[in-house]
Amino acid sequence: MLHSRNKNDHHMLLRLPFICLLLFVSIASTAQEKVLVPEDFESIQSAIDYASSGDTVLVAAGTYYENIHYRGKDLYVCSEFEYSQQPTDIAATIINGSQPLHTDSGSVVTMNSGETMAAVLRGFTITGGTGTRNYNSEENTYFRTGGGILVDHSAPSILNNIVVDNHCLDLEGVLGAGGGGIRVGSGQAIVRNNYVINNSGGYAGGVMFAFCEGATFENNVVAYNYAFGDFGGGAGVYLDKEPVDLINNTIAYNHSDGEGGGLTITATPCNITNCIITGNTAASHPVLFKRFGGNPTISYSNVEGGWDGEENTDYNPAFMDTVSFHLNPLSSCVDSGNPAVDF
Repeated sequence: MLHSRNKNDHHMLLRLPFICLLLFVSIASTAQEKVLVPEDFESIQSAIDYASSGDTVLVAAGTYYENIHYRGKDLYVCSEFEYSQQPTDIAATIINGSQPLHTDSGSVVTMNSGETMAAVLRGFTITGGTGTRNYNSEENTYFRTGGGILVDHSAPSILNNIVVDNHCLDLEGVLGAGGGGIRVGSGQAIVRNNYVINNSGGYAGGVMFAFCEGATFENNVVAYNYAFGDFGGGAGVYLDKEPVDLINNTIAYNHSDGEGGGLTITATPCNITNCIITGNTAASHPVLFKRFGGNPTISYSNVEGGWDGEENTDYNPAFMDTVSFHLNPLSSCVDSGNPAVDF
């Protein structure tokens, strides 16, 4: 149906450019901001304090002696790796947490104020951490944990980092010390594409998940981590109380003075798929320690010594080297995982 234009239509048409301009200004004023370190702020923490949720904090190569806290903000904190995709930018952008303001707050990176998956840490070397005296509300006690990265009651994204030489060992005022590299508690964090190497703790030398059903642990290398053997050891990976699926990870050359050289699974089922578990050592249970009814299902994985489960193998992985842990193209592990598209 055709309509005739009344005399007010002309005035409305004249006003449209002005309305559009106002709309553009409004959108621009709420656009995400990119905050540069050290160009805009000398420290990463000062940039975080200034920024708002949704902003990007871009950090140039260098060594930053800091212990940073996201303070509940969903920020995208990244190195130049975000744009270059060059691993050298990860190695060259270092957050060193060896000089904390207080010994009870020695985690290099802390996210414990309700951060969501939009809070991202990407492309850094995380080192020098000693963990934080952290209250475990599920068990009503304190642990020192999260040497490199501490996540508690939050669900951030931890991507493409090297977490190295963090050591959670101090027992003063706590029941135990562990989660030397990364500790995630009571949250559905995404931990993907990281190297977690040469970290230590009384337990969980490399990585710990506690009460974290629904968290993601995928495409990581966990190697050369050490546990004294407290609470069942778990030098490489420790899964506690709730299931977290492990997919496409390499867990290699970790050592526990007690149990669980590669993994410890406590009181929970979980699925371990497309993983390589090799070269781990312990006083007992060098591959995996089932503690208090831990019941993992392992499939399509290469497990040293063999393991019952669908399509598991026991090959020499034939790594090209034991630093990057890339497989030789002729390795029997290549293309031997679960063929489903999800993997």
